[in-house]
Amino acid sequence: MDIEWVPDGDFAYATVGEGQILRLTVDGDRVSSTVLADGLQFPRGLALVGDTLFVVELGPLPCENPVPRCKGENVGADSVAEGERQLVANSSGRILAYPVERDGLGEPAVVVDGLHYTNTDHGLNDLDLGPDGMLYLSVGNLDVLAWEDDADPPTGPETDYLGTVLRIDPETGDFNTFATGFRNVFGLDFDAAGTLWGVDNDGRGHDVWRAEELLRIEEGLDYGFPDDGTVGPYTRRTGYAAWIMPTGAGSSGITVTDEAVISGACGRVTRVKVSAYIGGDAVENVTPREGCMTALEPIGDGRYLIGTVFGGDPFVVTTEQDLFGSES
Repeated sequence: MDIEWVPDGDFAYATVGEGQILRLTVDGDRVSSTVLADGLQFPRGLALVGDTLFVVELGPLPCENPVPRCKGENVGADSVAEGERQLVANSSGRILAYPVERDGLGEPAVVVDGLHYTNTDHGLNDLDLGPDGMLYLSVGNLDVLAWEDDADPPTGPETDYLGTVLRIDPETGDFNTFATGFRNVFGLDFDAAGTLWGVDNDGRGHDVWRAEELLRIEEGLDYGFPDDGTVGPYTRRTGYAAWIMPTGAGSSGITVTDEAVISGACGRVTRVKVSAYIGGDAVENVTPREGCMTALEPIGDGRYLIGTVFGGDPFVVTTEQDLFGSES
């Protein structure tokens, strides 16, 4: 579900949806794994801060087979909308802090608890360390309940942080909303200038459509979902798309280089030059790739470690040239 390369190291941490934290060792093009922790309840994003590994955990899910998915239609309720409503009301995700020890990971402490989410697709997604030393967590928004006319969307405290990016103090666990109005941003990454990037998955809102949008995620902005789509008129939107990605891709893993944003998705990897956002030449490269890429992690030598679900090898080492050819 996520990969975190250890700076100045030769290995990475990874989460597996079935409940493990792995240590990944790269030897050439080969990736080997060792289980460091087991028995987690559907772990997701992770971030390394000093000698502490922070891991997002979805918690218990009311589905008979929650891997690979637990959504409204899998809950066993009278309708998909009612199943989603139950998931929102009863979900209780958290962030765990594992001390990094010489022989692996110590016993975790709970940093944040009781975070609600919509389903395993629109869940507590990526966790990233910002240049300010804070953690940033992307949280999915309503799915069916965002567009069904008779779905009666829930209101109350359990919906306060749906469709947001949260900023979290890793020392205290205190958090606030950094930006809001997203449909389902999965991956997060900061560029060298400290700008946060993500891709919002496409889908329906309240009589609007959200395209697969590459976003510069800026503090205090509202990106409009579910009331505002990609195309106006807008009723509340103050943050807008930097680029429209290939639609229907389910963009997830993301990494930002000095020149471009590279986004993994289901069946493809897309590279967009960052300069296009500020008036430079618009350059987009797309290459097909099997599976859905949930993590794209640079490993310090011009290569990337890719984590994949729903087809393809789970872990692959590659380069930008191998992905997109020699064109820059």
